[in-house]
Amino acid sequence: MKAITFLKVILIMAITFVTFGANAETTLEKIKRTGKVTVGTEAAFPPFEFVEDGKIVGYGKDILDYIIADLGVELVQLDLPWQGILPGVLAGKFDFVATTVSVRPKRAKTYAFTVPIAEGTSWLMKRKGDSSIMSVDDVALCLERVGRAMLLQRVDAALGASSAGEATEGRHPRRRLLNGWDARKQAT
Repeated sequence: MKAITFLKVILIMAITFVTFGANAETTLEKIKRTGKVTVGTEAAFPPFEFVEDGKIVGYGKDILDYIIADLGVELVQLDLPWQGILPGVLAGKFDFVATTVSVRPKRAKTYAFTVPIAEGTSWLMKRKGDSSIMSVDDVALCLERVGRAMLLQRVDAALGASSAGEATEGRHPRRRLLNGWDARKQAT
């Protein structure tokens, strides 16, 4: 099964107007006035952006360095989890985003994208004869299970289960709640 994603891009330039009164200041004007630009990145997509020797590097970082040199300002680049990237730029937590992002119609209505620098195609493979994935709904269920497993790993770590067995067997009271939630969700 092949799922083609929209064009991948490195930079989302959210150079938008701040809507505070008639003397609105653009993000670019703010950057020039303060002499600093704060950029949100999820450095988890080599070769575009990744962490090496404690520093964010990659093709996207190279492009960002050219932009920052041209602006003549200080760069503050934050390595953040994906979940906070787009909401963070909307909330003004940083000036723009420099990370790999799929251009989707809904996003294109909200964000100003640069020209894409790469195209990405997602692939899904399964073993020959495996009948557990036969439709898009089956794929969605697999992705949901993976997401739940990742969530439960984080919950186990946060709960500080007294043993790995306690956590994985679901004996911790809060973990049992999550397991119960999952059972109810599957019943609907």
